[in-house]
Amino acid sequence: MSQKKESESELTKRLIKQKHRDAWLVEYASIGKKLNASEFGAFTREGLFTYKLIDKTNIIKTGGVLWPEQKHGEVDHFAIKSIFSLDNMQFVTGSQGKDVQRFLEGEKENSFTKIKRKWHEKILGFRSGNKWKKYTAIIGYILIIFFIVGFINGLGEDSTDSTTSKTVSSEPSTETKTNNKLNPNTPVIFKNGEYITGKNILPGHYIVSTKDKEGANLFITRKDFSLPPVSQLLGTDDPSALTVDHLDVELKEGDKITLSNFESNVTFTPISSEEAEERKAEREAAAKKAAQEEQARKEQAARKAEQEAAQKQAQTNNISFKNCTEARAAGAAPVHRGEPGYASHLDRDGDGIGCDQ
Repeated sequence: MSQKKESESELTKRLIKQKHRDAWLVEYASIGKKLNASEFGAFTREGLFTYKLIDKTNIIKTGGVLWPEQKHGEVDHFAIKSIFSLDNMQFVTGSQGKDVQRFLEGEKENSFTKIKRKWHEKILGFRSGNKWKKYTAIIGYILIIFFIVGFINGLGEDSTDSTTSKTVSSEPSTETKTNNKLNPNTPVIFKNGEYITGKNILPGHYIVSTKDKEGANLFITRKDFSLPPVSQLLGTDDPSALTVDHLDVELKEGDKITLSNFESNVTFTPISSEEAEERKAEREAAAKKAAQEEQARKEQAARKAEQEAAQKQAQTNNISFKNCTEARAAGAAPVHRGEPGYASHLDRDGDGIGCDQ
């Protein structure tokens, strides 16, 4: 029986646990207000330390905060993330934010004030305060209400005519499944909402992109957990490394896609498995090269520091004074035997201490 292949998220967590064996929790976490889907954090009694996988055996530290003693903070719990503000520091976690809050309150005797919102600010689309997002949400909710009312009315008509339809026709249904209408070679364009792989989009490899400038949230939850979940900010104008303008993803049957707060459409462009593997290999090679360049830079800096220290020591060892007046002017008197600058002509009484009189 073949062993199940370890996913990237499982590998990242395992490598983090090897570094922090006392970690209470290893969970999606990022420093700041935006959650990076490729970052995980180790929650320890000392603080939060975040890491990112760079290849199959190595992780790099991307940030960290130390817990202050007996400080009060705020926490804003969303549906799939929580934003913590603590002593002028901010960090964001995944879906286990309430557990993290209980951990901090218990370990550090802290207390957190839960940010209160007015009832309408709790509705999806009204949290950010952006007018365009509010207008979009209002239009969306109106359409949903019309759809529900129409569906109920249609259901009533169908139930009235059901007896007649059963007796009049016994021909099989010609209704076509949704996935038979999808073209595996045509990009799929989505707006804000939830979509199911196999129903709204075919399984496969895709490049997800958007023209949204500010950036918004893409979430992919897995049905069978064979692939790590995806939580990524997509946008074109955000200079932060947490936001990207495109993303490679693999979708499997039953995966749920959630798009929220986008002002522009999101495009899923299909690519072949071979192209997906090539792109993955290129990313891994680039990450490895960046890690090697960083290591080379550190080694070069260390060698330079050693050379400067050696030069300084050599200059110190070559110190000499013509007489005691010069030694005193340099602040070196009295000078003992074995110290830089000591010479017999400075030690006339031969007691091993020059310029002592």
